[in-house]
Amino acid sequence: MEILRTENLSKIYGNGNARVEALKGISFSAGKGELVAVTGPSGSGKSTLLHLLGGVEVPTAGTVRIDGVDIHTKTRAGLAVFRRRQIGLVYQFYNLIPTLSVEDNILLPMRLDGRRVNRDYLEELLCLLKLEDRAKCLPRELSGGEQQRVAIGRALIAAPALLLADEPTGSLDRRGSQEIMALLKISREKYRQTIVIVTHDRDIARQADRRVELRDGRLAGEW
Repeated sequence: MEILRTENLSKIYGNGNARVEALKGISFSAGKGELVAVTGPSGSGKSTLLHLLGGVEVPTAGTVRIDGVDIHTKTRAGLAVFRRRQIGLVYQFYNLIPTLSVEDNILLPMRLDGRRVNRDYLEELLCLLKLEDRAKCLPRELSGGEQQRVAIGRALIAAPALLLADEPTGSLDRRGSQEIMALLKISREKYRQTIVIVTHDRDIARQADRRVELRDGRLAGEW
């Protein structure tokens, strides 16, 4: 079952001499439960692609369909709701709220959406993340790897169809990177989420089901 499809996706920034074509007609898809790595050199358009997939930016041309929905035809309010419910976003530098506990950081998307918290699912997620003993801690009391696990928990709490991760291991050491990848693979198998991960790390990319490489804003290959 196909969860994600882009068709002729393009993004242009600026005008005239300042015009930059960040993406040039990108088309690819990902099925339910698939782990896809997006690779390429710096400036190839990887993060721009992820921002378009997540509805953070609007494409200049082309479409992004998630679970059959063309997300960029939605109103701003409609897209915000869709993102909270269907898309999980994980960044390299965690973006946790420093005054909120681990549990409250994870639950933030549910509370912003006014949805009831399933305590059983929360406890299951905390166990999966190996954070059950850290639930009341603040981010400053955690290691980098633990903070990244909190960020992943926040992305998973709404059980989204699609999880997008932008260099989620980029600020971690080798051991921490492998722990995060193991967690993502367990989550994919347990909850059948589609995961798209942007990475410059070849070892991380090799662990994906499929790799999509970008060069100069274009799709250079898939394997």
